[in-house]
Order: sequence, then C-alpha cells, then structure tokens
Amino acid sequence: MTQSTISTPVAAVHSLAWTACMAALISVGAFLMFPIFAVPFTMQTFFVLLAGFILGPVQGALAIILYIAAGLAGLPVFSGGKSGYLALVGPTGGFFLGFLLAVLATGLASQRGKESAKVKGPVVLFVYGLVALVLLFAPGILWFHQWMEGKLTLWEATAAMGPFFGLDIIKLIGAVTAYRFLVRQRLTPL
Repeated sequence: MTQSTISTPVAAVHSLAWTACMAALISVGAFLMFPIFAVPFTMQTFFVLLAGFILGPVQGALAIILYIAAGLAGLPVFSGGKSGYLALVGPTGGFFLGFLLAVLATGLASQRGKESAKVKGPVVLFVYGLVALVLLFAPGILWFHQWMEGKLTLWEATAAMGPFFGLDIIKLIGAVTAYRFLVRQRLTPL
C-alpha cells in the first residue's frame, strides 16, 4: 500500500468529522443565548462564520445542510430548542438560507491555493466576514418582511435587525481571531 492509498480514507473521515463537529457547534450555538434585548441573541452566527473559515465553502455548506437536516429530522437544534419544518418557515426562516450564503463567503476567505499556503490577514478575513454577514442578514430580513405580510415596511424590518448586526460584528471579530489562532496552532483541516 502506498502512502496515498492509506491517507485517502483517513482524510475523508477527518473531513467528515470536522463537518459533523461544526454542525454540532452550530447547534450548540443556538442554545447559547444572551438576553440583552427583548429577543435574545445566540452564538450561532459565530459558529456559522467559523465553520466557513475552518472548513472552506464546500465542507462549510455541508455542515449547514447537516445542521438543517438534523432540525428537520426532529432534533431540537434550532434557536430556542425548536425543530421541524415549521421552524424553517417561521419568522426567522430566511436566516437558514443566510447561514448557507454566509458560510460560502467565509469559506472563500479561507481557501488557500497551491501557489500560496499563507493564511489571509485579519483585515481581509474581516472584510469577507462583513460580506458574509450581509449575505446572512439579507434573506433573513426579506423573509421576515414577507412573513409579517406588510405589517412592517422593509426599512422597519431592516431597522429591527440593526442591533443584531452590530452584535454579529463582535462575533465576526471573535471568529476571525479563533480561526487565526487555530491555524497558527495547526488545528484546522485545511
């Protein structure tokens, strides 16, 4: 047996383990609630951003899909311990699509081609993360506006999410810091 035939199955298992671990952390993030506002915020965004940074766009997207599949299967992994189809079509349902888009954006930030094994700097990662947050919030706000059936204008729906966006910038800084630490310690799969 050559080294490549030995490492291929191990690499696949390693990749699956990281994907499952990040899906589990996103689930845990739904339960880490802080009641600062009338609506408590969770740490899910932190783990969604971190999943993209650590896993890249494809594996990161698979972690989000696994998380959503677990919730659809009845596991109480969504915010507030919810699960099932009704949680996906409720007022915050658009954020599930936003999670997928956000993880793709942060995943692109962490990709390192053969020509450069160097990790991007914190400013570049932060900019990708800001794009990810916009991609996360856009479908969430549009969905919420639609769900409210015109009771709120699109501007009012956007303004209602403003405090959460500000808090998510703090989570983004934490995700960039955690990712760079894990890379320096050589604890990431990429």
